[in-house]
Amino acid sequence: MANFMAIVTARTAALGVDVRRDGVAASGRRLVGYASASAHGCVRQAFELSGLGGDALRSITTDSMHRIDAAALRDGVEHRAAFASPAAYLRHESRGLAAGSPWPCDFGRDLSRGFRALKTWFTLKGYGTERIGEMISRTR
Repeated sequence: MANFMAIVTARTAALGVDVRRDGVAASGRRLVGYASASAHGCVRQAFELSGLGGDALRSITTDSMHRIDAAALRDGVEHRAAFASPAAYLRHESRGLAAGSPWPCDFGRDLSRGFRALKTWFTLKGYGTERIGEMISRTR
C-alpha cells in the first residue's frame, strides 16, 4: 500500500490533480519510474494500478547484494535500456533519423554527455574560427 500511495502521489505531482478525473492518457505524457531488478513485485503492481502501466517501470540490474549495479549502468546498452523513453507519438520510419534504434530522443538529459560541448559548437559556428582567433590574440 505504501508503494502504491507513493506512486499515486508522484503521478499527481507530475500531472496535476486533474489526472484523478481525466486519467493518465488525457495528459499526453508518459511517466516512468526506476527500481532495482530485485524490487518486490508490488512495485510493478502499483504502477499498473495507478494507471501508469507496468512498462513504465524500468528495472535496473543489481549486483550480488541486490544493490543497483553502477558498473552495469556504465555500459551503454544497459544505460539506454534504463533511461530511454521513446515517445508514443513518434513512429518508426524505414530510413533517416527515425529509423532503427536508438532514436535521438532516447538520449535525454541522462544520456547527453556529448552535448556539454554544444555551447562551444554554437560559438564556433556563429563566429567562425578566424574571428575567435582574432579575439584571443587581442586579449592576450
